[in-house]
Amino acid sequence: WHCRRARGDMPAVFFSRHGESQYYFDILSGLAAEGSVSPSRFSLSVHNAIGGLHSLHSESFQPYVALAGGGEGFFTPFLEAAGLLLEAPQVLAVWYEQPLPEAWLSDSAPSGQTWALAMVLSQAGQTGPQLNLFREAADNTANSDDEAGLLPAMLSNRRHGSCRLERSCWHWNLDYA
Repeated sequence: WHCRRARGDMPAVFFSRHGESQYYFDILSGLAAEGSVSPSRFSLSVHNAIGGLHSLHSESFQPYVALAGGGEGFFTPFLEAAGLLLEAPQVLAVWYEQPLPEAWLSDSAPSGQTWALAMVLSQAGQTGPQLNLFREAADNTANSDDEAGLLPAMLSNRRHGSCRLERSCWHWNLDYA
């Protein structure tokens, strides 16, 4: 909400690794136990629920996209935002995550906590921090000096690094213009 108050209405990208996992896990468990699903409970389990609620609450008619990034993680919304920035001067990017249900913890690394982050991304050349990203296909020789990821590195005032993911290695550089 702070981003919207400061910069106005804009297109948005919502991103989570696993979407609304707790909601749809509860629905699937209920379906297995009782054989039915509540339509009102289902409405918050769809992947674009957060974006839809944001759009309704803010009375925004701007487009939004909801993504699940899986192993490509934190960088996925930047790709989508880059496409939106071809037609809009700025894009709201919102990352959010919640722990997976316990039944799925053996199949995927847990996120550990619930968190959210929002950023306003604008076209290159604007004043303010400039984030440059470069993606290359992952190979066995890729060297990652940023195992924790981009966000923790930026929060600790690092200006560059790389992050090896399942299928790629992202290199990043943060400059202040």
